[in-house]
This record gives sequence, structure tokens and C-alpha cells, in this order.
Amino acid sequence: MTSMTKYHKKYGGTIELVEIPLEDIIVTRPWIHKEKVNQYRGFSGITKPLGIVETPDGTRYLVDGHHKGSANYLDGHEKGIVQLLTNSDPKLEYLLQKRNQGRLPEFSLNLR
Repeated sequence: MTSMTKYHKKYGGTIELVEIPLEDIIVTRPWIHKEKVNQYRGFSGITKPLGIVETPDGTRYLVDGHHKGSANYLDGHEKGIVQLLTNSDPKLEYLLQKRNQGRLPEFSLNLR
């Protein structure tokens, strides 16, 4: 079961496979491993899309694929393939707001 399926089962909403700008993504982890990011460098595509939850205000939170998302950004990709869960549950929105660690570009650049 993917993490998006877990979020969908618990909070509801709709899931679709889309391409979005990486600069719009808010990360929800405080840190990642530079070595693991380097393993993903040079690889992209839909083989393992990023897991994103979009709240009613349009904020897009990365909940699965932090290493791959950072690798894609550092490789110069402007967009990424994501499983986008659109959700209006206020509990999930509150949880994600508490885990906000900033935008993916700044988060990724701190690895260098």
C-alpha cells in the first residue's frame, strides 16, 4: 500500500496522476540523507511519482518522495510527476501545516 493510499483511506479525497511545478511543493520532513538523494540523481519519471496532498487553499505538501523530489530539483527539472491527493479534511490540513519545512527548492539546496 502506498502512502497516498494510506492518506486517502484515512482522510478521503481524490487521487490523480499529474505533473506540477517542483517550486510549488512544501516539504514535510525536517531533513533527508544526501547520499540517498545522490542515488536518485539522473533518474526521473513516473516509475515512482512523488506523493502530494493539496489542501483547499491550494498548498501542496510533499508527504512521500522527499529524496526523489530533491534529486529531480537538483537535476534541473522544473516539474515532477506526482500522485496528487486533493483533500478538504481540516484535521489533515492542520497536521500538514504543523509539518511545514519550507519549499522544496530551498530545502534541496541546503544539501550541497
